[in-house]
This record gives sequence, structure tokens and C-alpha cells, in this order.
Amino acid sequence: MLDQRLFLLATCLFKLSVLMWKISLKRLEKLLMSALP
Repeated sequence: MLDQRLFLLATCLFKLSVLMWKISLKRLEKLLMSALP
């Protein structure tokens, strides 16, 4: 039971980190595009 909860928590954290990484990547891309002439 506890292992299942930990697994679900880890999965949620993993998905959240992937989402944050994608968002930061898009922001970085926008910054690069605006920095380029």
C-alpha cells in the first residue's frame, strides 16, 4: 500500500518535472528567437 503511494507520488513528480522542463525549454527558445536579429 505504502509502496503504491510512493510510486504514484514519484510518477506525479516526474510528470510535473517533465512539464516544467518543456515550459522552460519553450521560454528559452523564445528568448533565443528574440535575441537573434
